[in-house]
Amino acid sequence: MTGPPGSGKTMLARALPTILPPITIDVLVGAYAKEPTPFGELMIDHYGGGMGRVAPEAMAYPHRTEEINVVGSTGWTTPADEIAAKQWMDELWAAMQPHLSGSVFVGYLDREGTERVKAAYGANYARSVEIKRRCDPTNLFRMNQNIAPA
Repeated sequence: MTGPPGSGKTMLARALPTILPPITIDVLVGAYAKEPTPFGELMIDHYGGGMGRVAPEAMAYPHRTEEINVVGSTGWTTPADEIAAKQWMDELWAAMQPHLSGSVFVGYLDREGTERVKAAYGANYARSVEIKRRCDPTNLFRMNQNIAPA
C-alpha cells in the first residue's frame, strides 16, 4: 500500500491459531466496510502446510503452528485522514483481539517497538542477538526491525 508523495501509512499484523471461523470473517468484513480512506487493505495469509513441519527452533521465525496471519494497513494524505485512519486501525485490532494469538511475522511489523520484535522471534530472539553480535557488532544493518547486538 502506497499513497502519493507526502502521504503516510501504518500497518499491523497478527496471527490466528486456527483457520478463520465465520465470526472472525464477520469482524474483518465489518471493519473493512468502515475504513475511512481509499488506502485501506486487509490481507489474509494462510501459513500451515510445510511451514508447520519445520521445528520452531530451526530458523528465526518460531510461530510455526499458526494457521492464519491477518495484515491490516491504511494510509492518509491529510492530517484529518491520519487521525481517522489510525482510529480505524485501533478499532480493527480491538475487535480482532479475541481471535488473535499474539504472534507476528517480523516482516509485517511497523513501528511497534522492541517488545514486538522480541515477540516476533519468540524463544529464538536470544540466539538472534548472539548472531547479530558476531556478524554485525557495530549494528550497521539496523534500518529494519532491529535486533541490537548484545
